Amino acid sequence: MPAQPSTVGPYTIESELGRGGMGVVYAARDDRLGRRVAIKSIAPELAGNTERLARFEREVRLLAAVTHPNIATVYGLEVDAGTRYMVMELVEGEPLSAIIDQRKLQADEAIAICAQIAAAIEAAHAAGIVHRDLKPANVIVKEDGAVKVLDFGLARAEESATTSSDSIPTASLRYDPVTREGVALGTPNYMSPEQARGRTVNKSTEIFSFGCVLFECLTGRRAFDGDTPTDAIAALIERDADVSLLPPNTPHRVRLILERCLRKDARERLRDIGDARLELETALRNREWTTTQLNLAAAPPPKRAAKLLGVLKAAAFVIAGAAIAWWASLRGGAEHPTPEPTRFTIDLPTDATLGIARAMNGFDISPDGRTIAYIFEPPNAEPELHIRSLDSFESRIIDTVKQPRGPAFSPDGKWIAYLDGFEHIKRVPVKGGPTQLIGTPRQGATVTNGPILWLDDAHIAYSDGADVIRRIGVETGESTILAQPQHEMLGFSEPVRTPNPNGLLASSWTGATRSKNCLAWIDVRSGEAHPVLYRATNPQVVAGRFVVFNRDGALWAVEFDFNAVKALGEPRLVLPGVASGSWDNGAAYRISTRGDLIFAPGARQGVGRRLVFADRTGATTTAVDFDGSFLDDFAMTRDGTQIAWTSLDDKVDLWVADLFTGTRQRYQPDGEIYQPTFTADGKHMHLIMMQDGVSYAEVLDLDTGVLERIPDAAHKFIATAAADGTCLGTIGDAERSNFDIVRFYPDDEWRTEPLIATNNMEWVFPGSLSPDGKWLLYGSTKSGNGEIYVRRFPDGERDWRLTLPGADEAAWSHDGSSIFVSTGDAVPGYHEISFSVDAQSGAPVLGDPALLFASRTPIESSNLAVTPDDRLLVIDLADWEKQPGRLNVILNWATELTRIFDEPVR
Repeated sequence: MPAQPSTVGPYTIESELGRGGMGVVYAARDDRLGRRVAIKSIAPELAGNTERLARFEREVRLLAAVTHPNIATVYGLEVDAGTRYMVMELVEGEPLSAIIDQRKLQADEAIAICAQIAAAIEAAHAAGIVHRDLKPANVIVKEDGAVKVLDFGLARAEESATTSSDSIPTASLRYDPVTREGVALGTPNYMSPEQARGRTVNKSTEIFSFGCVLFECLTGRRAFDGDTPTDAIAALIERDADVSLLPPNTPHRVRLILERCLRKDARERLRDIGDARLELETALRNREWTTTQLNLAAAPPPKRAAKLLGVLKAAAFVIAGAAIAWWASLRGGAEHPTPEPTRFTIDLPTDATLGIARAMNGFDISPDGRTIAYIFEPPNAEPELHIRSLDSFESRIIDTVKQPRGPAFSPDGKWIAYLDGFEHIKRVPVKGGPTQLIGTPRQGATVTNGPILWLDDAHIAYSDGADVIRRIGVETGESTILAQPQHEMLGFSEPVRTPNPNGLLASSWTGATRSKNCLAWIDVRSGEAHPVLYRATNPQVVAGRFVVFNRDGALWAVEFDFNAVKALGEPRLVLPGVASGSWDNGAAYRISTRGDLIFAPGARQGVGRRLVFADRTGATTTAVDFDGSFLDDFAMTRDGTQIAWTSLDDKVDLWVADLFTGTRQRYQPDGEIYQPTFTADGKHMHLIMMQDGVSYAEVLDLDTGVLERIPDAAHKFIATAAADGTCLGTIGDAERSNFDIVRFYPDDEWRTEPLIATNNMEWVFPGSLSPDGKWLLYGSTKSGNGEIYVRRFPDGERDWRLTLPGADEAAWSHDGSSIFVSTGDAVPGYHEISFSVDAQSGAPVLGDPALLFASRTPIESSNLAVTPDDRLLVIDLADWEKQPGRLNVILNWATELTRIFDEPVR
């Protein structure tokens, strides 16, 4: 390497700070501003390597876009004598790695350092930047305790619609390193399992690396170590970090964060580094290391419980024994006044699923904790409502219903009420007997936001289609309003009783973002409501002292004063990995009056899903590599070169990927985006924008990001574009509660022409028009059920029905010789029906449906797209969504929750 330069542009070089595979870092002085700076060069032998040069310039551009007190500031880019230099803030301090080598960090010091590291990474992630080599050696701790994260040389970013025009395109930001001594993509001891296997590096990968750093700061030991890099990689893939090394005074919330960061499965990992920062800062603020916390992660259970748990894993019949012993404790036979928590799992047959995909609250536990009710979905059959006593080996069917949702035990445990579809509330005796209709919510309304709640033995509360909480008499069927949208609260769902007889808790929301979810207190005397806790949904009350709620697929808890109606202190993370809806709605857990917990393991719906291409055998390949939460809406251009999809982080975003160039754009308009479809030329998108509870048809210019609302846009939906520039879609009639199919003329001020207008519901699909433009696929309820028909376009009047029960969506093959159909509910899967036209009669000839491949759970997407080579673009569900139905049970969970807040380690 050449001699040290004396100057670089206006900067005077003082000394060399260090060197590595990428180049040299110097200390220099800026005489103009009177400050010292760091100057980083690129090695001369790499300057001619366009890939390495792009990497160096990328670091400059990425860091220059981020301003944060915990990230070294970039001042500029200099070129001197043909060599490129990055000028940045000179951070004077000691590497965190050196500090850990020299001494053991105190708990408060370790937490404070890692909270600042998390803040730096959070800022980088917010700017679309992933560091990819987070480790103690890249963290500097200054004398005053301030932390700076350095060396973003391996960082990558993704372009968004808001990125400036001179930003580097996404395609050029992907870096595949050339093997060279001293230069590596990440460091083995801090890589995630998926990074070590050479898979895509994303925010989730960085959260794992952060967990490794947090572990090392707390223990002074690497979470995964080995004599060689290969040994270190083997360690992180094959074993878990030894949490018994954590200091005894490690706060419980820090243990939980660490555990979630170090999950091997990225889909079960902490979703956002900002959540780690919040928890660490709360631990600092409350000085939680000064009062030792109960070590639930590492502390062994009492001998009796440990033995019981071991036997539970060995043989299923001991579940009944555990239940009997627990039942005896209820009757006074307990050895201790406070029974220890007991854990076990209820597994369903491998060919069946729980009804969680249909409604996240697909089960309930009786008030005394002795019986579980759940919706069971056998293959190729109607769903069943089962109950199982915990002192029994078997469950039994108490009802068979087409669309059961949200079973709920009555306070006396004698009845189970449930929703039958979206229109009726019914009840059935637990001991068996005829089903009774309680009532229909109200004329023209539906029950949409389950579950239902027994207020007492004579009344039930539910949320109707207008997001209003109503009370209905079990015997009379008469309903009255308890609470309706008011002030900033746009609606209510999931009500629960509280120790205060004058109030209920319910989920609410104050805007179209997850951060505006809240828990609301409803005064049942006046109907007045107000928010009491934000970023919270699905409340449950435990022990008359705690409110448990869902946040991002995990259970949190907070102490609550039900008389003063306010939270006491900060919420704490108490149980990660609970299945919940994409908007944090419908968390799959219930708690009995005694404090027994039952939940379905999983994550927030959409997290871990992929968009894939599937051939006729069901074999898949990844369509787009995306680190985020998929919603159910996606679209593809006719030539298969562009794909659009919606995702949900805090709000609904629209992404568009160009598969040819590898670039992608992110659009973040105000409002909720639904059902995007491409125009014929692929330059615009039609979509539905939901604002203030009303849907509007809008057109998005993909080049400029400008949205245009079509005239009289309310309750209109554009589904597909014809070759002549017209579009097909629907217009909703709120008075008649139906939709008619119309033809839109964009060039004539969006004039509409009715195509199919009846008293039924009709709809079209993105793939409704045949390739030759002569045939139309559409859906209708004219038979009493939703079915798919084909007719001539544009002037056909006769319909031919596709004989496939449960058909949801249809699209033509590339040459029009067959029709692809998706089915949901009872037999979810994808099918193909051959299509031809009789030469004499001109009538279509439809073949028998052939099942291509099945879907593990009901297909939720309303989209079906076909590539030019007849592959299907479909959603591949997350691994946890594909698993057979399973419920986890923790008896006496209230005891554990109380300990988290109260007791020290013994």
